Amino acid sequence: MRISKLSLTVKGEEITDFSKWQDNEEERYSRVPLMNKEDVVETTPSKGFKFTYVPGSGADRDWNGLTGFSAIGQKKNGQKCEYSGCTVLKVTPNELDGKTAAEYVVDVFASEVNRS
Repeated sequence: MRISKLSLTVKGEEITDFSKWQDNEEERYSRVPLMNKEDVVETTPSKGFKFTYVPGSGADRDWNGLTGFSAIGQKKNGQKCEYSGCTVLKVTPNELDGKTAAEYVVDVFASEVNRS
């Protein structure tokens, strides 16, 4: 699903320098290997999202250890996803090749998600 806007609010500052955003999959059931067969168990869905951050010139951020922020994603179809109680789980820098801008893929956990 294409998005029209993602914005994070960190310590009162709104950040919008993102090239991609993806809502996490919500796995409701998981496979469990048993002695002679396989079964499924209900799981608690993991709430959160991933985004690709493209820093502006001289505006690089340290995402590691960031916690307690909120985010709002607005999809092209009008659906809105509001995330609260967010914590950065992992930051993965993309390879620098001298032709593209520095980008970071940031994986985020959210304690609450509201979709409307």
